[in-house]
Amino acid sequence: MEHESSRFYFYFLLLTVISVLGDVGAWLGPAQGTVRLVAAIVPQLLAYVGLLLLIGLRLMAGREAMSRVWLSWGNGRDWLFFAPAIVAFYVLQVVLNALFGLGPVHPSPIALPPRLSPTLFLTLAGVQSVLLAPILALVIAFGEEYGWRGYLQSELLKMGWVRGVLLVGVIWGVWHWPLILMGFSYPGYPLLGLGLAVLFLVGFAVVLGTAVLRSGCVLLAAYLHALNDQTTGFIVFLGYKPFNPTFSFGVGIYGIATLALITLLILRAPVWRSRGSSLSSPPADSSIRSGGEKEQGEQENTKMARKSCRALASTEHTLTCLRTHLLQRYEKLVALHLTDLARLRERFKEQGR
Repeated sequence: MEHESSRFYFYFLLLTVISVLGDVGAWLGPAQGTVRLVAAIVPQLLAYVGLLLLIGLRLMAGREAMSRVWLSWGNGRDWLFFAPAIVAFYVLQVVLNALFGLGPVHPSPIALPPRLSPTLFLTLAGVQSVLLAPILALVIAFGEEYGWRGYLQSELLKMGWVRGVLLVGVIWGVWHWPLILMGFSYPGYPLLGLGLAVLFLVGFAVVLGTAVLRSGCVLLAAYLHALNDQTTGFIVFLGYKPFNPTFSFGVGIYGIATLALITLLILRAPVWRSRGSSLSSPPADSSIRSGGEKEQGEQENTKMARKSCRALASTEHTLTCLRTHLLQRYEKLVALHLTDLARLRERFKEQGR
C-alpha cells in the first residue's frame, strides 16, 4: 500500500504543477488559439486520469486501507445531511436579499429552447446544476480538497481541532486572493473583498471540516465543494445576483454574519469537543476492522493490563519497604531514649548518695 500511496502523491503533485502551468498559459495565451485550448483541456484530462488511478488503488488496497487516508465513502447519512443544508443556505440568502431589498425578487428572463416550458426548463437546469454537475465536478474539486482537508487539516489538528480548522480557513482564504484581485466574487471591491473572502472561507472551512471529521471522507468535502460552486452558479444564472456584492447576503457581510452564527452552532457539536489531537488519519471505523486488528487491539489491552499490575506491585513493594524503614528508625529512636533515661536515673542515684 505504501508503494501505491507514494505513486498517488507523486501524481497529485505533478497534477498540481501542470494545473498551475495550464492556468498561467490560459492567462497569458491569446484569447483564441492552441495554447489556451491545450491549457484548458490537459489539466481536466489529468484530473480524470487521477480519478481512474484512485479507483485502481481502491481495488488493490481495499476499503480499510483507503479509509486510513480519508478516502472511504463514509456514512450515507452525512451526505444526505450536508448536501441539502448547503443548498438550503444559499436559497435562504436569496430570500433574505429579496426581503431586505438587497437583490432581485424575480429571476431574469431566460432564452428558452424551442418547445420547452419555463417550468420544465428550470427543473431540468436545477437538477443538472445541483445533482449531476457536482458529481462530475467532484473530479476537479477532489484535488483541492485532498490538499486542504486531507493533508493540511490533518496536520493543523495537532495544535487543537478548532484552532486548526480555523487556520485552514484563513490559509484557504488567502490562497483565493489572486482570484479576488482579478474581480471574482467581489467585483469593484478588491481590497474589501480580500478580508471578506477570508472570513467567508473560514466559516465554510468549519462546515467542510466537520463533514470530514464526522464521515472520515475527503470525497464528501470534494462533493460539497463542487455543490457549493454549482449552486451559486445556478443562482447567478437565474439572475438572483445581489445589487452590491459586499453589503448583501450570500458571500457579502450579512451572509458572512449568517454563516458565523451557523458556524458557532456547528462548533458545539460533539466532534469539536476534543482540545487537541495527533490525528493523522480518520477515526477508526469498527465496521471495517479486520480480525488481525481486533486481535492486535486485544494484545495491546493485555499488555496495558500487565503494565498496570506491575506498577501496582511495584507500588506495594515500595510502601512495604518504606514502612519497614520507618519502623526500624522508630525502634532505634526508642532504644536511644531508653538508654538516656537509664543514664539519668543512675546520675540521680549517685547524687542522692
